[in-house]
Amino acid sequence: MNLEERFSEANRLRPIYEEAVIRLENFLGVLTTGYLKKPVEVDLCGHAAVRFDAPSAEDAILLKFARVVSLNRAMLLLMDRGFVQEQCIIQRSLEETNEDIMFYSVNVTGSGTSERFEEHLKEFWKEDYEDPNRPRETRISRGFSRKGIAPFLHRAFGLPDPSLADDVGRMIFSMYSGFTHGAAPHIFELYDFERKAFMTNGLLGTDRHFGYVLDGANSIYRSLLSASAVSKAFGSQELLELSKEVTQRFVDSVGIEILEKQ
Repeated sequence: MNLEERFSEANRLRPIYEEAVIRLENFLGVLTTGYLKKPVEVDLCGHAAVRFDAPSAEDAILLKFARVVSLNRAMLLLMDRGFVQEQCIIQRSLEETNEDIMFYSVNVTGSGTSERFEEHLKEFWKEDYEDPNRPRETRISRGFSRKGIAPFLHRAFGLPDPSLADDVGRMIFSMYSGFTHGAAPHIFELYDFERKAFMTNGLLGTDRHFGYVLDGANSIYRSLLSASAVSKAFGSQELLELSKEVTQRFVDSVGIEILEKQ
């Protein structure tokens, strides 16, 4: 695909992405008003904060999904300005958060059971400090490792070749990690050889920019799959059918070949 073709395809895809993210926002709104247990205001050592009273796994799933919706909106904003490095950092967060939603949902619905589920939830609900007024003395450590979550999911979903899925997942995670941690090969993508300068105001209109516009399709697709997982966790067949319909519409509009290539 040459530069002109990439430009044309990026322009075609952008409104499709927008519609999908709006659908995710609407889905979150339905869950928040109809399914979400209302948070309460609590006092944390003299500081007002919003928390759940006796939080459940379902509450954790909703919070993770709210993060997914926000991350998708942030991804589109960065995409529109050509900040591909920062877009990929957001996509790394999306990978992890969507994976968490799947992990929680599988355990809640009983379609898979992991011994690490309760440990993961415990870490998720931890506060940063026992006393925010004394952060250095009362910091609460988080020691949970993500190792093993993806392989568990690949087997819980009954994939025909879970080992291959493990390898692909590690490859994707490694690529996004390079942007997150600032590896040299990834930073060099900011450099324009003809201008002999770093493009720190975005790569808008470049071949690299269009490539990452295409890459955004998979992050949105996996977020739509998370909507289905959330529906299952909350036992709503109506929302499940709606999320499946929206996901299929997205696949048909984007083109399955683009999702398979990215």
